[in-house]
Amino acid sequence: MGRRTRRRGVQQEYKRLWRQIGRRSIEDLADLPLMTDPEWRATMDVLTAVASTALFTDENLPCLVICRMANLSLEHGNSDGSCYAYVWLGVILGPYFGELRAAFRFGSSAWTW
Repeated sequence: MGRRTRRRGVQQEYKRLWRQIGRRSIEDLADLPLMTDPEWRATMDVLTAVASTALFTDENLPCLVICRMANLSLEHGNSDGSCYAYVWLGVILGPYFGELRAAFRFGSSAWTW
């Protein structure tokens, strides 16, 4: 997957994230049901492991992984990896997407989850 392709993928996942959040507040994500499907939980575990390594590639891959993890959480419920994704959204939303307020809210809210 080329850099440009990953950038498009990140933008798609990012837009999907906000569509799925919809009218809910960021703080409401803590109230999502728990992820119970073992396959989705395993997927989140793998993505959690990959996310740290992705930091050493380029700026697109970790953002793609984190946005995907957040989207999976919105679709299938929260897991241990969801908190990791929400914290990292607090890190990447500001510099990568210019969403400083949302970054602060994700980062602040993650401490309560």
